[in-house]
Amino acid sequence: MADSTAEARQQVADARRATAAELDNLGTSTRAALDFPAKIKKHPLQTVGVVGGAAFLVTGGPKRVARAAEKRFFPKRGLRPPKLMPSFFSPRAKIWSSSMSGIRGTSI
Repeated sequence: MADSTAEARQQVADARRATAAELDNLGTSTRAALDFPAKIKKHPLQTVGVVGGAAFLVTGGPKRVARAAEKRFFPKRGLRPPKLMPSFFSPRAKIWSSSMSGIRGTSI
C-alpha cells in the first residue's frame, strides 16, 4: 500500500513539473507572438504594406478607386442624377407594385 501511495505522489509531482514547464513555454510563446516592435524591425516592408492596405480599406479607398475608374471609362454615367429612391425602399416598392397589379384595372 505504501508503494502505491508513493508512486501516486511521484506521478502527481511529475505532472506538476510538466504543467509548470508547459506554462513557462506558453508564456514565452505569448510574449514572442505579441512582440510587435521586434516583428516590425524584422519585416519593415511587409509592415508598411499591411498598414497601408488597412488605411486604404478604412478610408474607403476601393469605393473611391471604383468611382474614379467609372468616371474615366464611362464619363456619361457621372452626368446622371443620383437615384431618387433609396436602395432600402426599392425592393419593397417592386413587391408593392406587383401585388397591386390586379387592382389597377378597376375603378373605385
